Amino acid sequence: RQSSTANWPVSLQLTFAGSTLNVQGNLGSAASQLRFGLGTASLAQFGHVLGLDLPDAGVAGMGGLVRLSPGVVRIDELSAQLGRSAMTGALAFNTLGERPRLSGDLQLSRLDLRPFLGQEDEEEAPADLLTLYRSLARARLDLQALNRLDAELTLTVNEWISLPGNIRDASLAVQLDHGKLGIPLKATLEGVPVRGRIAVDA
Repeated sequence: RQSSTANWPVSLQLTFAGSTLNVQGNLGSAASQLRFGLGTASLAQFGHVLGLDLPDAGVAGMGGLVRLSPGVVRIDELSAQLGRSAMTGALAFNTLGERPRLSGDLQLSRLDLRPFLGQEDEEEAPADLLTLYRSLARARLDLQALNRLDAELTLTVNEWISLPGNIRDASLAVQLDHGKLGIPLKATLEGVPVRGRIAVDA
């Protein structure tokens, strides 16, 4: 008879759809710990294979330490390069409550929002606010996705590209509760401190 706390070592390497996935760690009946590394030539194509709608950020690579326990998935020591965006930090996904909840703390040395807004990565960055408004009007956003989970994320952004002006040292607190999205933010725009809040009700 096996112990209820038995662990099974895992070592896996998969190559498919222009992507390579490496996984090393242990699976357990109560908890599991897996270190992973993923490299892909197309993040959107990789998501399509898995049945996920991932942003078309182009070449991407990420790695981290996944900790699994009943109802909770944590990713620690996260490091990712998604197109022109680069980040480190930690994330957690919890399904134990009334609604699924995503939380985490991410530090981004560079952020390009265009792929996450459904825009082409090759598009020229808007040079002024009018061009930015027109660009956002073409963005393909699924606001109904905001109703599927709650979230509380803290993001710090050293350099925010694809927006007009020189935007640096930004911090955002993404708060999503029952489809209501609030994002208090502060940043330095052309050397001037700026504060604001974005609100969306899906």
